[in-house]
Amino acid sequence: MSILQVQGGEQWDWIYRDNYEADVYALIVDSVREIIDAVNPKRTFYTIEPMPWMVPDSPDQYLQLLKDVDRKLAVTWTLQIW
Repeated sequence: MSILQVQGGEQWDWIYRDNYEADVYALIVDSVREIIDAVNPKRTFYTIEPMPWMVPDSPDQYLQLLKDVDRKLAVTWTLQIW
């Protein structure tokens, strides 16, 4: 499982506008593809943990990421109560 924070400032889990730029999203898709292609998992899945303020931060965005990555990628979703 991984968290996809690729841009931002001093704090890794904070709100940064750059995390939602189109070029950052493309980098995320390419990076996830590269990891999955390099490992070529047979009985496991690469999963991405959704986090507020970074991709993916909603079920719809997670679904779009799954479609865009187009690889063997599993979904994990933890109900968070704020």
